[in-house]
Amino acid sequence: MGYIGAVAAPVYTLWRLSRGMLINKIGYDEQFFMWGGWSILKGLAPYRDFIEFKPPMTFLTHAFALKLFGYYGQHFRYFFLILSVGSLIALLASLLKRGADAVLACALGIAIAHLFAGPYHEAFFSDTESMGTSYYFLGLACLIANTRFRRAAEVAGGIFMTCCALSKEPFAPCVVLTWAGAYFVVHGELSRPTAVRYMKYTLGGVAIAVGALSLYMVPTGAMSAYLATLKSYATMFRDPQKGYCVVLGRFHPQGFFADLPGQWRIVNGQFVNLATLGFLAPFFASSFVFVPRRSWALFACSLLAMLLSVYGVTVSNCYAPHYYLMAQSGIAFFLLAGVLAIGPRLALGNAGTRTWIRSIFMLAVLIRVWEPVESALPFVKNDDPPAEPEPGLFEFIREHSTAADRIFTTGPPGLYVYVDRLSAVRESSIIDELVPAMPGNTDAEKLRPLYEELVKNRPKIVFLDPEHGNRKYRHLGAAIMPFLSEFNYTKVSERIYVRP
Repeated sequence: MGYIGAVAAPVYTLWRLSRGMLINKIGYDEQFFMWGGWSILKGLAPYRDFIEFKPPMTFLTHAFALKLFGYYGQHFRYFFLILSVGSLIALLASLLKRGADAVLACALGIAIAHLFAGPYHEAFFSDTESMGTSYYFLGLACLIANTRFRRAAEVAGGIFMTCCALSKEPFAPCVVLTWAGAYFVVHGELSRPTAVRYMKYTLGGVAIAVGALSLYMVPTGAMSAYLATLKSYATMFRDPQKGYCVVLGRFHPQGFFADLPGQWRIVNGQFVNLATLGFLAPFFASSFVFVPRRSWALFACSLLAMLLSVYGVTVSNCYAPHYYLMAQSGIAFFLLAGVLAIGPRLALGNAGTRTWIRSIFMLAVLIRVWEPVESALPFVKNDDPPAEPEPGLFEFIREHSTAADRIFTTGPPGLYVYVDRLSAVRESSIIDELVPAMPGNTDAEKLRPLYEELVKNRPKIVFLDPEHGNRKYRHLGAAIMPFLSEFNYTKVSERIYVRP
């Protein structure tokens, strides 16, 4: 099998499995990310002017996607498709240039495409986990690249790995171990001169990424606001009593070691099991058998990267399906190390041995992937208008407000994008399960910042979205309805209020 075929087959697999997702309705979380990108394009600074509890690359990447393709029909998803396909091509190209067997590399690429385009997305590759995984693959491709432009590749690897960690924070431990492991992929053994050079250029890439981000975020006040947000984010999602998913009842943490059995039961039931990953058995066997023979340091780094990527799923105590995309990053690195380790030994074998081993790897993947690829939905360009949370709402807002007016909705912030109006508040999630983690003793104290923002910006129109309506009573009772009453807003329908 030639290099072109070894890359083309996985790319075709990824395209076939993902193209049907392009017509999915916009996801709930996807609206928040799109709104964040749109807000940046409107000149707002993340965390200072709008808040969503995700790292800055989430919004910057969506801003770029929206700038290129727009939001209508979710066309901004095309950018994330290009990013995903491009990262897979880059990873396979580096793997092949590093001397991997073409058939095994192709089989691994198909397996990665199958998992990456699997049923783990909320809507498409535009979720933070997919974005981070794409940046991870690009970073890994650069870090192991066999090229005469090695220094530039190392710098680029540092940049992309930083983008990965700043897409979703739980990627960070896996990124660090992958960075260390990639050194041993290239150099085999530790030596001071090569290690110093590797650190110099890769950390230089990290500095470039952080520096560029700081040039944007520090002057605008976004950086200080982001650091403050990290603290509240930790409380909202990690607090053992007040955390969002703890309040929802999804998991009740008792302590690091006490939690491990319960965390394993959930992860094992949802993803790390034979039904999901069993078809990768030849790859896992190759990694466990041959990577230690090549480099114990590489084996330790890649194994820890895989374990930490799986553990990253547990960080927020939520266990949403798309979290398992983070686990795919470390798993891919561990299996990639195995493919590289078995390659030289396979080349020394006779033709019959090579044929048998290649057949085992490829058939294990094809048996699993063939039916999903064959039954994949066709590509259909989506030009449908955005769905309205209430019939006629978009037109009502456009007729009764101007572009200079701000509005407010208790629902997903996609509404602001669709009607081209700025939000009257920084907050994006109006949901009662977040209230316990807010500072203050009473609901009025906890929601005072929301009330004060409403008072400050006096939205022209307030829409009480019925979405998750039974989970907004505390917000309504402590902040929103008192504001509407105090400032004599006119109720024009069951859910719409207009400023007098």
